[in-house]
Amino acid sequence: MLSNGLDILVLGDDTAYGLGLNVKTHRIITVLTAALIASACVSLSGLLSFVGLIIPNLIKLINIGKSKTKILLCLLFGSTFLLLCDMLAHYIFFPYEIPVGLFLSCLGSPFFIFLIIQKRK
Repeated sequence: MLSNGLDILVLGDDTAYGLGLNVKTHRIITVLTAALIASACVSLSGLLSFVGLIIPNLIKLINIGKSKTKILLCLLFGSTFLLLCDMLAHYIFFPYEIPVGLFLSCLGSPFFIFLIIQKRK
């Protein structure tokens, strides 16, 4: 429901306002919705925060046009990535099992450092 407004917000606040979007209200509703969804996901699945860092940034690198498509790709690739990490966490040190959150942290930390280096350039 909010994706069309997000596509307009990319153009800038003045342009979005000129196109008839109530920028302040839309921004507040979007942030509250994202916070509510994120808190519900964390309360159900635990702290798997590096999925939310890695996947959206990889999707952003692909640079597909509409926000709706990016959100759907984040859902699809995020869940697939988490399943693959969970399988690797179960089988990489068989018969022992490491927590998937620890495995994601080992993957996400270097990626986070890579993002910081890329931002500096």
